[in-house]
Amino acid sequence: MDFSWAYALLDWLAAHPGWATLIIFVVALCEGVVVAGLIVPGATLLFIAGALVGTGHLELWPSLAAAFAGALIGDTISYWLGRHLGDRLRTYWPLRRYPGALAKGDAFFATHGGKSLVFGRFVGPVRGIIPAIAGMMNMPARPFLVVNFLSALCWAPAYLLPGMVFGASLAVAASVALRLGALLLGSLVVVWLVWWLFRRLLAPRLRRLGAFVAWRARRWGRVHPLAAQALSGPRHALRAFSYGAGWIWWAALIALGVLLFRQAWLGGPTLVDEALLGALTLGMDTGLRAVFVLPALLVEPQAWVPAWIAGVLWVAAGGRLRVALVLGVLVPGAALAALGLGYLSGNLSPAELYRGAPPLAFPSPALAGFTSLVLAAGVLATVAYGPLRRPVQVLGVAIPLLAAASSVIVGDRWLADAVGGVLLGLVMGGLVVLARTASQRRAPERTLPAIVALVLVVAVSAKGVVTLSEERQRFIDQAEPPVLSVEEWLAVGAADELARELGWLDGGRRPVDFQWLGSPSQIAECLGEGPWYPPQRRLYGLLRWLEPEPDVVRMAPLARWYRGRLPAVIGVWPHGDSERRVLRLWSAPVRLDEGERRLWLGSVEVERIQPGWPVAAIQSRAATPEEREQVLGQLVTADDLQVQVPSQPVRILPARALTGAAPEPSSAGD
Repeated sequence: MDFSWAYALLDWLAAHPGWATLIIFVVALCEGVVVAGLIVPGATLLFIAGALVGTGHLELWPSLAAAFAGALIGDTISYWLGRHLGDRLRTYWPLRRYPGALAKGDAFFATHGGKSLVFGRFVGPVRGIIPAIAGMMNMPARPFLVVNFLSALCWAPAYLLPGMVFGASLAVAASVALRLGALLLGSLVVVWLVWWLFRRLLAPRLRRLGAFVAWRARRWGRVHPLAAQALSGPRHALRAFSYGAGWIWWAALIALGVLLFRQAWLGGPTLVDEALLGALTLGMDTGLRAVFVLPALLVEPQAWVPAWIAGVLWVAAGGRLRVALVLGVLVPGAALAALGLGYLSGNLSPAELYRGAPPLAFPSPALAGFTSLVLAAGVLATVAYGPLRRPVQVLGVAIPLLAAASSVIVGDRWLADAVGGVLLGLVMGGLVVLARTASQRRAPERTLPAIVALVLVVAVSAKGVVTLSEERQRFIDQAEPPVLSVEEWLAVGAADELARELGWLDGGRRPVDFQWLGSPSQIAECLGEGPWYPPQRRLYGLLRWLEPEPDVVRMAPLARWYRGRLPAVIGVWPHGDSERRVLRLWSAPVRLDEGERRLWLGSVEVERIQPGWPVAAIQSRAATPEEREQVLGQLVTADDLQVQVPSQPVRILPARALTGAAPEPSSAGD
């Protein structure tokens, strides 16, 4: 059979990515529209689109964005049709030809309510019908749009990524299919098991324990009223953690534990931390970053500590001594717990990793204290507000998230530190339910958020007047890389600020082996002539890890980064069937007055690869001095100099780049 038309179509899609993105958008849109969704096989077409992404014919992020936008707009159109046409929509073609699908949609919405908008996206027969039924039932627009946005955010990768992995596995080898399926199945089993343990084992036991505490409170209350009052808080806490939004508290606790384990094991900052900082420093407009300075000041102790003191005094003055005691202990307890966790996990250091980098503090003590204060004030006040309960809850979550995101954007905290601080603050702030009793309609609780907000606004405004101009200038300085001459570069010593910035990789965990002054064409020529091979990167190279007999040449090396950037150039030098030397090069964040030549930071590692199941086992170590000299001997030419300075990386540069003598102490050789 002649498949030349298929190859021609794939070539056309690769040459016209804009049209391919438009097709994905239209398919996702039709999948969500109530009429078209019954006719267009959107799930199948999106799986095919994902397979094309996996084979390299389409780009990942534009495809995800198009699928998300199409799903969001398609469901919104269905909701609008149901809202404006009502039950008349059932009589229009082609819906009148599918009464069974409409009946299933009605039953599904009646059973799950608003959650059906999330579940229904992944159920074929009711996929495009649920939003229309939500409109027929006069579901308010605001909650629909929120749920629609979040569900579309999950739906787009859920439909594209399986096809993407499938296409990439076909491009690599069919032998990885079984192992890939085993990994995906194992991940699903773990997620289901965690959900089952909470739903069937933990939650019922918490409810029974709460009932037991309530029974004891009634019995002991006959002896003395203070005994029943002392048990009232734990009883409400147990019930709160087993019903309703209690799953958020447990999810935050589990996520904090997982993140803490990762940070204690591997340390910080992470690749995502440094990549985000680099993108914000170099790619975001300084004026736009300055907008987030004031929200970031909310996290500073000078702002939230006075608000915490005012809140405690306000509640105590209203006669709510137990609430004041719990609030007075939990908020500083969150900050102290963050300091303790950071010290025990080795993620607490006031020193800057490099120019413009924030200090390491996981989880962030200031953010943990601020988050616990805002959430505690919201939890204590929500029951008393009646119709304003939901807006207060939304603000109680949105304000810490805004402050955390702003502190990351302005470069005050690493992303992982901010996330850890928010999670710890949520866990500690949730414990304020220990102070709740059956009678909640008290004036101090109702006005507590207003008191805290007033003090925060005054403190932030006072500090913002002085800080704003300084922060804007700091952003400008961070965005401008230093400009050096060759002599200034060679003169950088161990005591200089640039020495650490140009001498360490992986967030300060691995040293730079050499610095190389050369043009991209020169580097490509050197790697092309020697025993170097380019490994497969991105998804193809990762799937090579699943092969029964790993290919040491094409298998993706371990991830290494410099200031959040993966290597611009990677070369592999195989030694036997199970060992290879890996060369990585990054462009340095400095400018030299050398025309097209730029400064590169290089690393040499030795990786030993052994077959394993389901993934290959890989061990890495730093290259020995002899191995490093052997690698450098393959890179330098007779016209290059190697400058060696004690406790500094080897520096490689063309002899003609020198306008003066090399600095002392140094030695130069071919």
